[in-house]
Amino acid sequence: MNIMFIFDFPIIANNGGVQRVTNTLAKELVRRGHKVSFLCTSTAKHQDTSIGVDSLCTQYYLSDKSNVTHQVRVLTEKLEIDAVINQSFSNEVIPILSAFPSTIFKVSVYHSQPFATYKKERLILRGLTNTNSLAGCIFKYVGIIAPYLVRDHYIKGAKNIFSQLINTSDKYCLLSYRYQERVKRFVPNVPASKLIAINNPNTFPDIVTIDQFERENVLLFMGRIENSSKNVYDFVRVWQMLVKRNPDWRAIVVGDGSDLQRMKSFARELAVERISFEGNKANVGEYYAKAKFLCLTSNYEGWGLVLVEAMQFGCVPVSYGTFEAVYDIIDDGENGFIVDKKPSAMAQQIQQCIDGKFDFSALSQRARKKVRKFSTVNIVDQWEALIRHQ
Repeated sequence: MNIMFIFDFPIIANNGGVQRVTNTLAKELVRRGHKVSFLCTSTAKHQDTSIGVDSLCTQYYLSDKSNVTHQVRVLTEKLEIDAVINQSFSNEVIPILSAFPSTIFKVSVYHSQPFATYKKERLILRGLTNTNSLAGCIFKYVGIIAPYLVRDHYIKGAKNIFSQLINTSDKYCLLSYRYQERVKRFVPNVPASKLIAINNPNTFPDIVTIDQFERENVLLFMGRIENSSKNVYDFVRVWQMLVKRNPDWRAIVVGDGSDLQRMKSFARELAVERISFEGNKANVGEYYAKAKFLCLTSNYEGWGLVLVEAMQFGCVPVSYGTFEAVYDIIDDGENGFIVDKKPSAMAQQIQQCIDGKFDFSALSQRARKKVRKFSTVNIVDQWEALIRHQ
């Protein structure tokens, strides 16, 4: 079959979770004999369109938004497209999807927690730092003082895009079946037959052995250093609660983002010792393999790729229960832990593990076993069945 993925940005595997997932799925589909292409909705010029793209997959760009229908029809005929997988959630992608003939099977995927901002507006806006314009600053502080004033703005916009994408697509795919109730709550007229759920794949290749790595007393944060969603503040606070009682442990933060310098300053203000900020690293697998615990303190997530990645390396995850999909990944107390959204709750759980109240080796082994469910082969089996049987 000829399958086309659509996204807002070029598919450069290391540039973000959606790109990494898309690249992983595409490679496996190609390995199975399908022809795969990418369509970037951006009309911006890109210096090197081959970066990060598998040599067997061609990337296309819209050259002009004024003649989308013509461009899509040309591509459809040229590539003989059978199915489209839309990875974007924006108004801009709707006319693009609509331009594909009705004979082509279209699936849209939502890569976050549906309506994640609901009743979290104040929390998210407090963590927002890239508000350089006057209008942005006014919006932020009005939202903090009276969050209900911005709630309708967020919800109305999201409902509109959800409704149009559901109407334009044959199927609408969520990252967990647990998100279906959220969508039905805010978009009550959605046809139940259109909603499906397929988990994201583990984007790391299968690790046969991790014996070459020596496990260390390390608490790890891995991800984008951006507080409105990732809430790195709480990771620093968790470590502050643990650092004095555990002198042979240390904390490592791997990742970059708009709040990296802010987090370094915050750690200094709290006089927190033995915490290092490593920035972006290509060898993230080595960090997973050496650390004992990975902490996820996000205000919201869609899937939480870092949880699956860490578990594959036997690093035990401890996560806030702030998104429903975490319960697909972690079986609380069996292969990781899900705690209330409080630094004290996470610190207490980790301290119990450090004190030996849980068998780390057993947790680690069960974590590695659980992620087999999310192997690329298993996830693409589901995608292939969907596209073939429609």
